[in-house]
Amino acid sequence: MEKTLSFVTVPIGNLEDITLKAMNKLISSEVILCEDTRNTHKLLNLLKIQTDNKKLISFHEHSNEKYLDQFNHLEDIVYVSDAGSPAISDPAGSLLDWARVNKRKLQSFSGISSVTNALEISGLKVSSFCFHGFIPRVKSDKSRLFEKIKKISGVHVFFESPLRVKKTLKEAYDLLKGKRVVLVRELTKKFESVYSFKMDESWEAHLPEVIKGECVLLIEIEKEESESLNQFKDMAEAFLEKPRKKEMSKLLAKILEMDAKEVYKRLI
Repeated sequence: MEKTLSFVTVPIGNLEDITLKAMNKLISSEVILCEDTRNTHKLLNLLKIQTDNKKLISFHEHSNEKYLDQFNHLEDIVYVSDAGSPAISDPAGSLLDWARVNKRKLQSFSGISSVTNALEISGLKVSSFCFHGFIPRVKSDKSRLFEKIKKISGVHVFFESPLRVKKTLKEAYDLLKGKRVVLVRELTKKFESVYSFKMDESWEAHLPEVIKGECVLLIEIEKEESESLNQFKDMAEAFLEKPRKKEMSKLLAKILEMDAKEVYKRLI
């Protein structure tokens, strides 16, 4: 029988959001790996799931993969994080590596997602979206990220700490000026809130002075004909009018994001 690794998604705030499939998996599992055993124990009690016959074992982002070898005899290993899906922006990375090496089949007992939940109540028209996980803390890394998303139309979804979200928006102001931004906090909980605004001089007035709770940040990049696209058209027209290696190198450099002189050298 093929051995498995099962990811069980737990509620992100409201206990009613757990699925019957996930609930039954937690009920039937005798050994559960947890991001934090205290939080999982509390959750199981709230869900009225018997814990006397279960063994809760801590496994988090700092745990050693070799630590898992002692459980390799189990036909099925179940893992839960403190909230949501343990395989998305949660500490399951090394667990996945271990499962791959040991040829374990992955199973998902999925449930609510803060990403799709935030998209649904954002008020944005979503035809496409990109999920980026947690925003980098280093300012230069943030700048590179926001510079990159400016070129990709659709809704971009991020996780961010309530303590850093205003600082992040201030640092990204010049890059995101004029863009529609939505901040969703405390999803599915009593104080769930949605703040929608455009990045202009008054953006900060749309947010509370102190932001608390788990935050999801959404940034809308509308499809538009950018300056770089116009430059690309001009280059293409120049090449089609009078094909030469010089024009071709400029065009290829734009497409490949390379230095035009380097491309020209390779063509000749």
